[in-house]
Amino acid sequence: MTHTKETEHANRAPEPEFTSIEICAGAGGQAVGLHQAGFGHLALVEIDRHAVETLELNINDHEVWTWERAHCDVLLADVKDFNPHKDLTKGADLLKGRDLDLLAGGVPCPPSRTRESSSARMTSETSSPACLISSRQ
Repeated sequence: MTHTKETEHANRAPEPEFTSIEICAGAGGQAVGLHQAGFGHLALVEIDRHAVETLELNINDHEVWTWERAHCDVLLADVKDFNPHKDLTKGADLLKGRDLDLLAGGVPCPPSRTRESSSARMTSETSSPACLISSRQ
């Protein structure tokens, strides 16, 4: 096999077996595992801007994420405000054409994982299962 063929093969992104949307994606640890298991991400949603920057760098810099570069929205957003039917741009058509296979989330312990809110009290609003609400929409 020549170097040219290796490069051509690396640039072709195989169609993933499954689709997923991941909320509270963090810097992408769970996304890597899901990707290796055959999931193609339609969205990675995270509220921390540093984690979003890491996700974007990794997706743009690594060949294994070719499919996600074309189909995945990396969104800096609060999961409570995320609506896949309104917020997706790259993978919107794929979501319309089939059911989502997995709604994944690395949901932190309420009320939040950030230092600023460590003294915040847990309320019914901060502990509500936003992932279940999203899955019904």
